Amino acid sequence: MSADGGSSGGESTTTTTRVWRCTLTLGVVLLCLVAAVAVSGAVAAQEATETPEESEDTESPTIGDATKGNLTTIRLTIIDDTDVDETSITADDFSLDPGNLDSIAVNESGTNATVELYLSDVVSSNNVTVSVAGGSISDAAGNTATEAERVVTDMDGFRPQLQDFSITRVNESAATIEVVSSERLSELFVGVGGPGSRTLTMANFTEGDSRASFEKPYRATVRFDEEGEFEALVGTMTDVNGVTSRYNVKRSILVDRTPPTARIDAPPSATVGESIALDGTSSADEYGIEGYDWAVDGNHTASGESVNYTFRTPGYHGVSLTVTDRRNNSATRTVPILVESEETTADVTLEQTDAGVVVGSVGPNRTTARVRIARDDGLASTADLRLESLTVDVPVETNATLEFSATADVSTWFDTANTTALGGLTVEHDRSLSTATFRFSVNESQLAAAGVESDEVTLYRETDGWQSIYTTRVNASEGRVYYEATAGGLSRFVVGAGGRDAGTDSAGMDSESGAAADDEPSDTGGTVTGSPQIIVRNSTLLTTALDRGDRALVRAIAHNAGNATGTYRVGLVVNNTGITSTVVTVPPGENRTVTFAQRVNTGGTVVVNGTIAGTISMGGNATTSGGGGGLPIPNPLALWPGGLFGRVLGAVFWLVLISYAVLKGIAIYLGY
Repeated sequence: MSADGGSSGGESTTTTTRVWRCTLTLGVVLLCLVAAVAVSGAVAAQEATETPEESEDTESPTIGDATKGNLTTIRLTIIDDTDVDETSITADDFSLDPGNLDSIAVNESGTNATVELYLSDVVSSNNVTVSVAGGSISDAAGNTATEAERVVTDMDGFRPQLQDFSITRVNESAATIEVVSSERLSELFVGVGGPGSRTLTMANFTEGDSRASFEKPYRATVRFDEEGEFEALVGTMTDVNGVTSRYNVKRSILVDRTPPTARIDAPPSATVGESIALDGTSSADEYGIEGYDWAVDGNHTASGESVNYTFRTPGYHGVSLTVTDRRNNSATRTVPILVESEETTADVTLEQTDAGVVVGSVGPNRTTARVRIARDDGLASTADLRLESLTVDVPVETNATLEFSATADVSTWFDTANTTALGGLTVEHDRSLSTATFRFSVNESQLAAAGVESDEVTLYRETDGWQSIYTTRVNASEGRVYYEATAGGLSRFVVGAGGRDAGTDSAGMDSESGAAADDEPSDTGGTVTGSPQIIVRNSTLLTTALDRGDRALVRAIAHNAGNATGTYRVGLVVNNTGITSTVVTVPPGENRTVTFAQRVNTGGTVVVNGTIAGTISMGGNATTSGGGGGLPIPNPLALWPGGLFGRVLGAVFWLVLISYAVLKGIAIYLGY
């Protein structure tokens, strides 16, 4: 029993020992775990408070690629294998070329950092260089990045700007188009519209020298084959980076090589002291007339479409109008105006005979030589033609009687070919009168029935054949067209149209007719294809002081400005009286000189086709041969030119003749 009991006591002790051992082992394990946790925390705390010098990270951050976000944003990456210190990145670490940095935004991207660079404005360069300063950007271990540069492409955000656009005339057939851009261009489109359209590209333009860094000029020459208004338009401009601007800017140019047509509406005659209207409004140009310049006798007088002018001296005066268009093309028209002394109606009586003839009597009780004869219902008329008035020069204290009659049928005494006769006028007179100004009218219905235009009507005078007289259409009213013409004397007259092959009365020719003597006066103001344009360019009086019966020497130059040969009648007028005329043939572009050597008995103004040559002063008396009703003794020197030379030769001749007669008588007396 004791033995069993001993056994039981031993087993109990063993069990207790095992329990305590297990408990002790578990406690030790727990203590080890607690100690490990404590040590781990201490190590972590020590690592958190460790300085950079104590860190094991020695690699510096690096600058990654820079890429375009948009035209004002650049994205840059900063790379580190541990961690980038985002707080070390500021805007001062970056600079741009070109461009200005406005602000930045920094974002963590794992151990790296992404920086958004915001530009203050777009740049004009395709490439932008981003410079990163070193020494400021660092990682968590304090390692700093070194400075670096990165290039971003496709950043050009500026469209090419049109700085200037012009079209400059080189001549009347070419112009230079200049486009000035803010930068160099790779493509340019300019459209040219007008009578002929075309498109100009960069291949047509040449880049010129830059006037400034922001100005790039491009020039092209355009030629115009046709006339008209042309318009150039800038369409698109593309810079070298492919950025395109679209424009709709226009410039225009007028191509006009045709001169205008100058026309003068003015009365063919005026009175000294009378203000007359000179009207150029009927002048024409396709694109408009810019200037009207008037000259009287070659002296500039006034400017404007219509002006008034007062003549102070009598005689023929040349009135010229020069019209200029927008392109400075010009044309000149000259017409002669006969200025007469003041007219009067004093001491004029009119009486109509039983035969229907009106008799006008001019009495001597006047202070003015120029007399106007008129009455309300005309001086003579047919159903369609009426002589309204006649103005003649009758010396003061002198009488004159004139008889006026009209006839509708002139076929028996008017035989000028190719002329439509509208009626005839006859003025019988008891004394020679040097000039006569006719004012007559024609029924419009007769003109229409005869197929005659109103400006084709001409007065013809019978003197050495039928001569046409320069005739001016004055106006029209109440179914009648009124005309005026000045003749060098009185005789029979016919009012007709066309057929000027009979020549032209030198007392009233149009100095700018530009036509042959058998053509209608031209009023084109410029050269007409295939037509002569002949005018008397100038005339000169070579002898100014003459005795009665001496020869006046006058020289004139006829010029053909047309492109065809033509004939032209050049007439000499002295003191408003037609003296003589001749016909010259002038090739195109050439001159022909006409010289008159004509005996004259009166002084006064000398005119050749409306161009004043000078003034003759007259003295002395005509020399006559014989007397007392006997037969005149022939003068063998009668054909010798007059003047001082002729008189000297005449004196020598008579001296020799008388000496011979005396010596012959002595010889006979002495028986020799």
